[in-house]
Amino acid sequence: MIRIIYLSALCFWQSAFAATIKHDPVAVHGMLVFGEKEIFLSHLPMFHSPHDYQAIVRVKIDKKSHAAYLLEKRKNSNEIFTLVPNEIFILPDQINWKKSFSASLYRGHFERGGEKISEFLVEIEDVLLFQKLEEKQFQDGSSYYYLKYGMEEFLIHKIMQKPSFDQVLEVKNIGGDKKEDFLFLTLELVGAKNRPITSGLFQAYVAGGIEMTRIRVEREVYLELGDLSH
Repeated sequence: MIRIIYLSALCFWQSAFAATIKHDPVAVHGMLVFGEKEIFLSHLPMFHSPHDYQAIVRVKIDKKSHAAYLLEKRKNSNEIFTLVPNEIFILPDQINWKKSFSASLYRGHFERGGEKISEFLVEIEDVLLFQKLEEKQFQDGSSYYYLKYGMEEFLIHKIMQKPSFDQVLEVKNIGGDKKEDFLFLTLELVGAKNRPITSGLFQAYVAGGIEMTRIRVEREVYLELGDLSH
């Protein structure tokens, strides 16, 4: 069932790509880097064109660069890591066709004093999410995308109503025996308001369903308020 939902969503996102490519100019698109065994990129969005997309992709880089990233990450566990492409492109086109690109990796935010530490080729393996932002879309409560890949688990805030926020959390699903190696679905957190969460244990249910689970927040990976406040 999850595989069917994922494929249906992917078809929807690809339709959205085709409708938006001709309207978007080329630009530089910064991204958050997270994950260890698997590397994920989350596009750093805003509510204005051409940055008005929430996108999450799984990528591959060469083994030497991957090892260097892990070493930096473990030496600087409280830092975020961001990536900036070394070229400009149309984001929907780049994501839809999984085009490779050269990029620079930064310890910290690349636009806010981050330090460049390496360059490498990025190959897009999977498109998990590509959604155009609609600033007037109503949001009541707190919706997060739950991403599980192997032993790594994350919540990524679902950006909807303006003003909003971009947040990535490391979490543990302690609500049952989840044997799937890969999951990507939307969770509604019970009792959580539409504001950032940093710690705690939350009841959650799969959006559109009744299956309940419990999510424990381990740590905050990233939080951005300003870019989505206007």
